[in-house]
Parts: sequence; structure tokens; C-alpha cells
Amino acid sequence: MTRYHSSGFAMMAVVSLLIALGIISYLLIMQGGQGANQNQSLADRDMAAYLAEAAINHAKWQAESTSCGTYSDLAITNFGTHQYSASFANTSGSPVSITATGTTENGANVTITREQVPIYDSTQTVTYSGSSDIDDTFLEDGQPTTNYNATTYLQISNDTTVTEQALLKINLSAIPPDAYVQNATLTLNLESIGSGASSGTLYAYRVTQQWQPSEATWNEYETSQSWAIAGGDKHDQIWASAPINSSGGTVTLNITNLVNVWISKKADNEGLLLAVSSNIIDAQLSSSEHASTSLQPTLQLSYACECGLPCLPDALYYEDQFNSFSCTTGTDYTNTDGPIDWSNEQWDETETDNSCAGDIQLATDDGDTRLQIGGNNVRISRQLTLDVFTSPTLSFDYRRENLSNTNQYMAVEVSLNGSSWTELGRITGSGTDGTYQQQSYDLTPYNGNTIFIRFSSRRLYSFFSRSIYVDNVRIDDATAGGGGNVTVDIVANADTWIYEGNPNTNYGTDVSLRTGRQGGFFSGDFSRALMHFDIASNVPAGSTVVTATLGVEIVSTNGSGTMTTNIYRVNTAWDENTDTWNTLGGGSWETSSIYSGDLPSSTGWQNLTLNSSLVQEWVDGTFTNRGIIFVYSAFLNKRREFGSLNDADTTIHPVLSITYTPP
Repeated sequence: MTRYHSSGFAMMAVVSLLIALGIISYLLIMQGGQGANQNQSLADRDMAAYLAEAAINHAKWQAESTSCGTYSDLAITNFGTHQYSASFANTSGSPVSITATGTTENGANVTITREQVPIYDSTQTVTYSGSSDIDDTFLEDGQPTTNYNATTYLQISNDTTVTEQALLKINLSAIPPDAYVQNATLTLNLESIGSGASSGTLYAYRVTQQWQPSEATWNEYETSQSWAIAGGDKHDQIWASAPINSSGGTVTLNITNLVNVWISKKADNEGLLLAVSSNIIDAQLSSSEHASTSLQPTLQLSYACECGLPCLPDALYYEDQFNSFSCTTGTDYTNTDGPIDWSNEQWDETETDNSCAGDIQLATDDGDTRLQIGGNNVRISRQLTLDVFTSPTLSFDYRRENLSNTNQYMAVEVSLNGSSWTELGRITGSGTDGTYQQQSYDLTPYNGNTIFIRFSSRRLYSFFSRSIYVDNVRIDDATAGGGGNVTVDIVANADTWIYEGNPNTNYGTDVSLRTGRQGGFFSGDFSRALMHFDIASNVPAGSTVVTATLGVEIVSTNGSGTMTTNIYRVNTAWDENTDTWNTLGGGSWETSSIYSGDLPSSTGWQNLTLNSSLVQEWVDGTFTNRGIIFVYSAFLNKRREFGSLNDADTTIHPVLSITYTPP
């Protein structure tokens, strides 16, 4: 059973506000107790700065309380004996710029401006439970052809005598495709643990193969179709984990990042594979078939959309900022600073895994902890899985120290198996960098695989004090949410065609759109298709168009060979339900074509690359968007028909795909 609830405002802002106010309260106490020993002016300015930060959070919360209405400035607000206020540069949409001022009782004031502050619409909470929302079963190697979909429990084991793994999939089709998922918590009920270890860990993996709940077995994902690997196809990335023990009870898994991957279509939602740590036998979880609804698997999901913008999830990425520096083997090299947990894989040195000794180690440079690369043919590598990206990129900051020629360098390498390596590039060149530089490499050729990245030293001898410092190693995706390019698919919101042969007839209800020429030899009548796409509601003002592609389904053709066609931007308004050839005068368009090319003589889907600079003018508002018109001007009788919005098959409706860089 799916249950929906609207909170009325985004709770994240409230949490941020409370945190900020908590900090202020703490500083007030500290100031009161230590004021005699501090510079009062400096303490006042610090207090004013924290007040300004609190004002920004207060203003953000206030804006989100409007449910994407008009944002009002935050008037002067008293906080104890102090005050703060804030104003918006723009009073609607998202993101916004907020300027805030904090003023202490002694008159000290600080003003700060925060750019690109996201404002979210009301948070929606959805609860999924029961067999109508959740499919589940388990797989057993000892019974490789048995399906357990009807059982009231999910049995999981990891022992030399038996291996069992559970499959669970939640139907998320009702979530908007561009929603930002703030939280997704899966709650399970552990009934018992059989023999073997009495405690351990439950792991959640992403399934990569579609499966049928009533047919899946250890050997097959559906009848007569074998798994690539018996027991279920999955990626190796652990997306969530939780401790379990023989006491049983509630087990919760935070799968927020994974649900964002599914919602944003970075990976198909084929569900979860649940496994346990070694030596656990017959851990039983209540299934969606359990008689008690309170014990069935439940997913509680909260999501929101940015006001006035396509709703996109935050970027998912791996990152290591090398902040941990305890000189503890196996600890420092497992640091993770991104939303994707990287702690399961550590940096492995060829020399030693002591992070505070050797040619490669953690060291302080320029006031921060960095990874220092030195020595000759000494290497350090780390494993990760590129299963949530479109165009993954490896980036990092670096600084060279005392390099004298190009024979001294750090090689950046990648491998699919950890043994055969490909060099992506080198950090080299003579001299010493005064500041940190940034370098990036494209990992798209390796997308979808588990890979290793590696830094290798060449002639960076310590007795010459030669080394290269590395920091902020990150693997991210320029097309993921939270930055970079965005691609939107805009289905036409109006279409029709006009025909010179029946100049007073409207064809707005036809299931196909016609363009070309038909009738007498060299004297046929022309037909022209018109389409309109709502760009303003899908591409934010101020965005930069990168590419634009028109997708159409050719459902019928007439005439041999290809058909040279031009597409133009329409100059005058038109109505799909009333306009005809005569009312539009055959159509009015600008002189520059947005597309010119040959349409094939075969049927099927066609992607036509449009002139992005002309699409940009629509986005900028410098040319009014009245849609497009297909124009065929040759003498030969040829015709193409496209699927229209009136066709019952929605997969053949015209689609405009725009890739843009947000403002």
C-alpha cells in the first residue's frame, strides 16, 4: 500500500536553521564565560557573522514555507539582544541569491551574500509496503531451481554449507523523474538467525538484471533465462549495510543515494540483492507476503523539487580529501568524503600501507593534509565501480615540488583488473608550483565497470626533495544533478499539419503528421507539419544550450530515395485545432533553417540534430517560440508521415531533447 504525505515545507531548511541557532547559543555562552580574556571587537564580529549565517537559513526556511510562492525579505529579527535580517535578489524560482546582515548588541555588523541557494517546494513523503508495492523472493544454491516468492519470509545465508540471497524491488514509478530524493529508508523485520554466527552484517547491492518474482531461482532470473552469475546479477558496490543479531527486530537500510540513481535514470531500477556476512545461516526477514502488515518490508521516501526548475538529484560522486591522518594502518587510506561510500576499498601501496612512512604517505603541505607521491616506481591505487555515471571524470588537485625535467613525473593510470594498466596522463614539468593546480581525465571508456585508478612515481627521489602532492581526488559525472550539463526530453505539446490540396481543412486530430508533396506530376500540392515544444517550462532562463535534437517516428513514406527537408522556426502563432493551409497562408517561417537534411525512405525513429544557436534564442527569449514547420520544396512527389500526439502509442510522439548548462 502506497501512502502519500505533504509536509508543507522542506524540513532540511528547518534542520539547518536549528543547527545555526544552536551554534549561536553556544557562542553566546562561550562569549559570556570567556569575554574577559578575548578581544571584544573580534568576538563581536564573529558573533555578527554567525548571526548573518542564521539569517540566511531563516530566510531559506521562510521561502520554502511559501511552497514556491513569492519570497519576502526577512525583516529585522531580534535574537536575544542581537538582530539579523536578509533580502532576496530574486523573489521566485531557484536557486536564489540571499544577502544577510547580522548585528550584535554592541553595534558590530557583518553582511554576507550566498549565491546559488536552492529553494525547494514542499517535501512529499511516500510510504511503500505490501506486495502491491514491493516484490521479493530469495534464492538458494542448495535448491537452484526452486522459487520462493510465495513464502512469508526471506532467508539469507553465507556459509560453506549454504548460500541464500534475497531479491527485493520497490515500484517507484509514481515518483517524478526529476525529483530530488532527500531520504529513502528501507525498514525490514529480522525474525531470527539460525545456526552459525549469532551476529553480523546485512548488505544491500544493486541488481543489474530484470527478474520475475514468481519465476526467479538461484539459476534463472525468469523461466529458461539464466543469470550471468548464479545467485543473482549485481554490481559489487555496497549501497547500504546494517548490523543484525539473533535478538531480531527492526533493521533499517539508508538507500537514499541508490534511489536517486534509479529516479534519475542513471541505472534501471531492478531492485536490491540482500546478502549477509560470512558464517550466518538462515537469517530470516519478513517478506511482503507476511500476514502482519507491520512486519512487511517498508520504504519511506521523502522528495522535493526545486522551485521553477527541473527537479534534479544532487550529483553522486566518490571523493577523498585525505582528512584522516592518524598514522593507523588500514584507517587513513579508507577515507571517504563523497555521497558514494568509498570506505570499503582502501588505497593500496606497493611499498607499504603505512600512511605516515615511505615514499608515498600522507603529509602536511600548505596547511592541509595531502597525499605525497615520491620515490621511483612506487605506486598507490584504489578500486571503485563506475555504475551510476554517464560521463565519469577523474579529477584531483596537485602541486609539484623541485622537479627539474620531464623525466620526473607522476603517472596517472587506470585498470579493469588491477594488473594491466593504461596511462591516462602525467603530471610533470620542471619547477615548483606556488599554488595547487587541477587536473582531470575522462573515464567514459571505462563506464559501467569496476576499475582501479593509480598514481605511480617516476624518479621523484627524496634526497632531492622531489615530490608531487595530491588532494581532493574525485570521480564524478558532469551530467549528474548538482552541477554540469542537464538533458531534458520535452514531448511536443501541440502538433498538426496543413495541406495545400485541402486548404480549408484542419488536421489537428490526425494520428500522423504529413510533410512533402503529392498529386499531379511536377505539380503536386504541398503538405507541411507543425510542432510546438514548451521550452520555457523545461529549460531555466539563462541556461546555455549545448545540443538540441528533434526525435520523430516516421510511420509512413511515399516516393523513392531520401527526401531533402528543411525545418524552420515559425514566425506566427497557430492553433492545432483550428488552423488550415489558408488561415496560415501555407505557413510563415524565418529564413534560416534550424535543420536541413535528408529524411530516409524507411520507417522508424529519427534523431535530427538542430541548430543549437537558434534553440538558444528561444531560451533567451530573443526569438518567440512559436514552434517549428517542416518544409519540402522539390518538384518530385515525396511524402513522410510522423507519429503525432493523437497516436495512442506515446513512444512515437515527437520529442525535443535539449542538453544545457544551467545558469
